[in-house]
Amino acid sequence: MNFSSTIKYIGITEYSPNGLYLAIAKTSSLIIYETSELKIVQKFVFPNAISQIAWSPDSALILIAFYKAGIVEIKEISNPEWTCAINESMSGVTFARWTPDSRKVIIVNDFNVRMSIWSLIDKSTVYIDGPKFKDKGIAFSSNGYFMALAERRESKDTIGIYFTGDFSLVSYFTVDTFDLSDIFWSKNDTSIVVIDNELECKIAIYSPSGNLIEKH
Repeated sequence: MNFSSTIKYIGITEYSPNGLYLAIAKTSSLIIYETSELKIVQKFVFPNAISQIAWSPDSALILIAFYKAGIVEIKEISNPEWTCAINESMSGVTFARWTPDSRKVIIVNDFNVRMSIWSLIDKSTVYIDGPKFKDKGIAFSSNGYFMALAERRESKDTIGIYFTGDFSLVSYFTVDTFDLSDIFWSKNDTSIVVIDNELECKIAIYSPSGNLIEKH
């Protein structure tokens, strides 16, 4: 049995979705290893401390978020000279994630005031006010065409359905929850499962247009 050399680290680690790379963030540096022999493929050093890393679904890009600086950077593994920087220093950054097509970045600003969606293709930006959570309450259909987002408006839980092509609003409805905790699409994309908090122990199922299908 063969073993690789040990890697000493204190930081954030994440495997690429295709399993070919391992990213390790140590303070302000990011090291990319290939997983077969744990050899270094790329190394990046930044002026700010790294708060979060996230691989794109196609494993070609990696997102690096610097919460305190309000900046998100994107690096391409096969082309280390290419870089993309998103500056949200005025609004702040509390969480960042990829869209299913690996070409847009979603950023939630401080205090969940708004969510911004940045396109790496045409540099366009779309803003959505009032996401309820920073790192949950967002779900994409299995084909990646639609996003369901839990929002909080006028002290009520609501869900917005957005077309991911341009993130235009498709439907919007209030849900019968005391304190919504998360949402999921069904496997066939025909309904949305809404989970209430632990005290209510309630699950509601809605159609994407907002009709209540079932409640347990």
